[in-house]
Amino acid sequence: MRAVVSGRGHATEKMAELAEHQLNEHVESQDSYVRDTSDFLTKLQGVEQPVVGREGHKPLVFCMDVTKLYPSVPRTEGVAACREALEARTAANIPTEELVEVIQLVLGNNNFQLGDSRNYIQTDGTAIGSKLGRNFACTYMGVWEKELLSRTAFRPHKQGRRIRGAVGAAAPAGKIKRGKNYIFAPPPIIRSRKIYILCHKIYNN
Repeated sequence: MRAVVSGRGHATEKMAELAEHQLNEHVESQDSYVRDTSDFLTKLQGVEQPVVGREGHKPLVFCMDVTKLYPSVPRTEGVAACREALEARTAANIPTEELVEVIQLVLGNNNFQLGDSRNYIQTDGTAIGSKLGRNFACTYMGVWEKELLSRTAFRPHKQGRRIRGAVGAAAPAGKIKRGKNYIFAPPPIIRSRKIYILCHKIYNN
């Protein structure tokens, strides 16, 4: 069972909004960041053609989808990623450690009622409807992506990610078997679907 905690109208909503705003700069500067469909199409048009790997191997298009992202982000690692991102701000008008305290306060008070009307506290991840949710998850996913790519020689030529879903193109250095094969397995921290080969050609190639 997955409890969907809203976080809307919560006593910590304004604090969540403040922390979300302070993380915006980092999230939008991530290499794989995709704002919306139009942004994705613009980035797709910018892919240099043809995409060819070493030894002339044809490019592959892949996709990735992290399931149950918001409640699955490990808090310790998520807060650490946020601290690192906040330290890199160009305008640190609010001290990093004070913002980290705000984030921890928001995360630690995602309470809800279920079934018998008793109160419960969400113990991991973030509330799905919280204003902090998107940037907390995206900040962690940036770290997660780096770890994912560090585990394999498979390097995307171009990759875009909209929160939990990603799509990209890559020209592998070696052959990859056809069929239902995994390009690489994700780090175990996040429950994720593995990455599948969708097709063997990219558009206009």
